[in-house]
Amino acid sequence: MARGKPLERTAPVVRKSALANDVTALAQIVRVFEQLAKAMPTRVSIRQAYAFLHIAERTAGGHDIIVSDLKALGDDAWGAPLFDASIGRSYQLFMDEPSRDYPEPLGWLRLETDPADKRRKLLRMTAAGEAMAKKLVKIRDESQHTS
Repeated sequence: MARGKPLERTAPVVRKSALANDVTALAQIVRVFEQLAKAMPTRVSIRQAYAFLHIAERTAGGHDIIVSDLKALGDDAWGAPLFDASIGRSYQLFMDEPSRDYPEPLGWLRLETDPADKRRKLLRMTAAGEAMAKKLVKIRDESQHTS
């Protein structure tokens, strides 16, 4: 610290943020991300979490989803596919069966053969996956009432 007059202590200045009108929405998003961060291993990417939540949302609505459906989710802001050739890594962590890349998966998803087309493998939620999805919905609901 340079020599001279001592610093004067003043009350903090409160400035209105450009995001002031978005505090509630941001708080809700933060709570969900917080629980995702606490519930998932550190190696889970935002895209993997998105894949899990997309699968949960689609199956909750009674829709079938297959792995290649994740490719149809489009591109990121830089034009790269959200899920490309590495699509397997986007969901395998959540499977109920170990794989070479994930010897200790979370057990939130399983693959089932489509009864209408034996070649198709449907992604399904396990009881553990449904419990995690319900936990996240509950956190979101609570954040709407507290923010």
